[in-house]
Order: sequence, then structure tokens, then C-alpha cells
Amino acid sequence: MRARILVASVGAPALAAVLLACPEWAAALLMCAVSALSARELVYAAGLGGETFALWPVLSAALTSLGVFFFAGDTAFTAVLLALCAVASVRAAMLYGTDWHKSAGQIFCAVFAGAVMPRLLSDITRLRMLENGGIYALLPFVSAFTTDAGAYFAGVLFGKHPAFPRVSPNKTLEGCAGGMAAGVAGVAAYSAIVRSVADVHIPLWAVLLIGVLGAVMAQLGDLAFSFIKREYNIKDFGGVLPGHGGILDRFDSMVFVAPTVCLIVFAARESASGI
Repeated sequence: MRARILVASVGAPALAAVLLACPEWAAALLMCAVSALSARELVYAAGLGGETFALWPVLSAALTSLGVFFFAGDTAFTAVLLALCAVASVRAAMLYGTDWHKSAGQIFCAVFAGAVMPRLLSDITRLRMLENGGIYALLPFVSAFTTDAGAYFAGVLFGKHPAFPRVSPNKTLEGCAGGMAAGVAGVAAYSAIVRSVADVHIPLWAVLLIGVLGAVMAQLGDLAFSFIKREYNIKDFGGVLPGHGGILDRFDSMVFVAPTVCLIVFAARESASGI
């Protein structure tokens, strides 16, 4: 627990500094690194780390993420997805029936790690590139991290009824409810702070949607990657963050939260109320 708190106390301010105070390219490089490292952790978890094929998803994740920064996100995603599917299909066919045979699940995992996951994470870069982008880019983190904290403490203090015992035995219905409450409260508090400090107004309907849907998607994202860990019989995706595990252990919920927040923010900007 001490290591977990120490890493969070150092990492959270550093993350906020990059998103708020550094140039857009710094935030883009940060998400490029997160995407590439997350892809590496996922393909290693799937048992693909012992061969050169693991390099393809990592490289593809970085290219997908950078493509968003250079306003070519859809093009980069399509190109990378096609290349990954082609490489994965050929590699799978070459290894089929040998001692190095790869399952369909492993191949799909590699494609997801190298293209889909970084494209979803890169919505943080899209938010950062808006006017007052640092404020919007922090929204997914506020939503995910407050939900995670609320679920943890509510589960420890009040948890009695397991929510998904076969996938994540420590998750409880009480913890899920606490995560929902904390996620909504965290986004509402953040909205009030940026309104008073930076004069950035986020419509009430957008705050409520981000609070509710963000909390739901944060817990679904965590559950989805818990299932992957259970499937491959691992505790954590890595050990680079003491007390937290790997990069993907910390950013798993962000894969679901970032695009959710991005959709709502862009919808609000295009609406009559605007932000």
C-alpha cells in the first residue's frame, strides 16, 4: 500500500503537469509511450513475447498514437490495422500445426493491442489538442481515478456481496456503487474547480454524462482487463509501477473512459451550449 500511495503521489502531479503545462507534442509523446508499453504488456501476457512478432503490435501502437497527433488518426488506424491483420494472418498460418502454434485468441489479442487499444487511448491526445485542451485531457483521468479510488475504499469498508467472483473475486456490489458515487462526485468537483479557476464552463448535462458513463466505463474497462489476466493466469500485466503493476494495470480503465469522455466533450462543443 505504501508503494502504491508513493507512486500515485508522484505520478499524478507529473501527469497533470504534462497535460496542463507542457506543449501538445509532449502530451502526444506521453500517450505514444503509454500505448506502446501497454501493447507490449498485453502481447506478453498473451504469450507472444518470445518472438519477433511481438514487435509489430508495439510499433503499430506507437504509429497509431502518433497518427492522431498529426491529424491522421483514422488513416493511421486503418493502415496499421490492415498491416497487423496481414502480418498476424501470415504468421498464424506459418506456425499452425507446429510447436509454436498460436491460438486465434492470441492473434486477436495482438491486433487489439497494436491498433484498437492505442486508437482509443489516443482520444486523450485529441482532447489535449482542443482549446483549453489540458483541462479536457485531464477529465478521463479524474473520472477513472476517482472511480477506482471510490470502488476500492467502498469495497474495503463495506464490501460483502461479490459482483464478479469468477473473474475478480475482490470486486463487490458495494464497491461498484462506491465507485459510481465517487466518479460522479469527482467529475462534478473538477468541473466546479475549472469553472472558478480557469473560467472553463462545462454544461451540466455533459458533467452528469461524463460522471455517470465515465464511472460505468471505468469499471467495465477494469473488469475487461481483469478477465484477460484471469484468462492468461497472471496477477499483473507488469511491474514497472510498484504497488500498481504494469502500465496497463493503471491505464486499463482509460481504454474505455477516454473515448467516452471524448465523445461527450465533442458533442458538447458542437451543441448550442458549447464549451
